[in-house]
Amino acid sequence: MIAPSATQARPTPIRHVVILYLENHSFNSLFGFWCDSHHRRCPDGGMPPTVTLSNGAVVKPSDLPDVPPVVKHTVASQLAAIHGGKMNGWQHINGCHGPQYQCISGYRPSSEPNLIALAKKFAISDHTFSMGDSPSWGGHLYVAMASLDGFLGNTPQPDKKLHLHGPGWGCDSGRLALWQPPGGGRIREVPACVPDPALHIPNGGAFRPTPVKHASTIMDRLSAAGLSWRIYGATLHSQGYYWSICPSLADCLDTSQVRNLVPDGRFFANAAKGKLPNFSIITPGGKYVGDSEHNGFSNTAGDNWLGQIASAVMKNPK
Repeated sequence: MIAPSATQARPTPIRHVVILYLENHSFNSLFGFWCDSHHRRCPDGGMPPTVTLSNGAVVKPSDLPDVPPVVKHTVASQLAAIHGGKMNGWQHINGCHGPQYQCISGYRPSSEPNLIALAKKFAISDHTFSMGDSPSWGGHLYVAMASLDGFLGNTPQPDKKLHLHGPGWGCDSGRLALWQPPGGGRIREVPACVPDPALHIPNGGAFRPTPVKHASTIMDRLSAAGLSWRIYGATLHSQGYYWSICPSLADCLDTSQVRNLVPDGRFFANAAKGKLPNFSIITPGGKYVGDSEHNGFSNTAGDNWLGQIASAVMKNPK
């Protein structure tokens, strides 16, 4: 996947990369309790025995239920929890309140057998952080661009003046997202779209004029290098379309690249036939949207789906 440097003796043997992109859990939420008994695998420690909040409350981390509670995870909520690096502002998040403080919690290894089986056999990283303090929309931008392109990352909201009602969250949604010019400046609402003026379509693909600049994606670079890629996710008018990445990028949605956004279920057939592309991103959608591990969805269902994806990859003839 990556061009070898001059110091490498031969190209990488890796021919396929598969990314399964699930929703809204921290490292400690999924691995904290497991790390408590696997210190060599988790040098930064596991679930703390107690957490002292900025209001003085001392909280013992609890066990998450199979269906995690709905906890607000906007940019502001995440910054409130981080509290300038003190990591003790959790009580300021809507949905995380006393006496239990639902967001100071995690899953026991017995409730996520597929994830833990993979952790025991393969590499994990407890020193990897997200690029931004953003919920799902921003998180799906930077998996493709390694950038937020000036967007703050919050979930796009309808334009109250135009009353447009498109699908999803992206260029075809008629929604607005908070954006700040490079280098700082006034935060404003702009179309939730990374435009591409080179397409020679109105507003570079946005529903109205936008100051946002075009940013290239890993998909652009793969295509330029003659490498294949596909996003397995929700297609137009399917549940989970807002997580499908491509619709937020004009040079994907409004070009032939959009054909590379295909239903999730096709991943299993492609894997079984040894026909996976060089690069695959899987986002939950359609009948699999409930497997996303998002707040309000079963973690057991998500762990089962993770097992199915991993099994399909391991059984791939290649």
